[in-house]
Amino acid sequence: MFKDKASKLDDEFIKKFRNQNEELPDDASNLEEMRREFSKFSIDLENPFKVIKKELSDLINIYEELGIWSLSHACVESVKTIKRTLETCKHFIASELVENIGDSVYNSICYLIQKIMIKGDEDDVEKILKYSSEKVNCLIDIFRSSLMANKFHAIVFVERKHTAFYLDQILQKISKLEEYNFIKSDFVFGNSRQSIKEVMNNSKQV
Repeated sequence: MFKDKASKLDDEFIKKFRNQNEELPDDASNLEEMRREFSKFSIDLENPFKVIKKELSDLINIYEELGIWSLSHACVESVKTIKRTLETCKHFIASELVENIGDSVYNSICYLIQKIMIKGDEDDVEKILKYSSEKVNCLIDIFRSSLMANKFHAIVFVERKHTAFYLDQILQKISKLEEYNFIKSDFVFGNSRQSIKEVMNNSKQV
């Protein structure tokens, strides 16, 4: 629901810029300069609704790949990103959207989380695997089997950098339990441990 609404607002945001560009007066003496300045400005400005779509897409992926425990932690950071992005565009969008979107997303996701996970369970290390995905639990089983065979070294490749970040959090947390204290985990994406919110261009990714 939120993702569809963000897509609609994204389209409206782009249309607004296009319309403003087209409505520049044709008889303006400095028309070309105005168009260049507007074009440069519109490129530099980050579309807040595009950011919201990406954050919601990431949250869906986190839930599918890692489970509800990781979602509960990722949700907090995603809402911070959404609010921060909206704050930079207050003069372009209605102020009530700035105030309400972040809170609405957070409250809705928290409501869904609490239907599955009891409040406070996200801080209980012993329940992390219970609220993690089948994929995560399968990976832990592989680790345990490999340890028994004295062949415990692993590199886990994942599709998205936030998956690497939150999977590492799971492994770091459960390694505090005696049953899993053989796990020593770390992660890397790109060429360093950069922020999961940092956008890398094609050149940097290569």
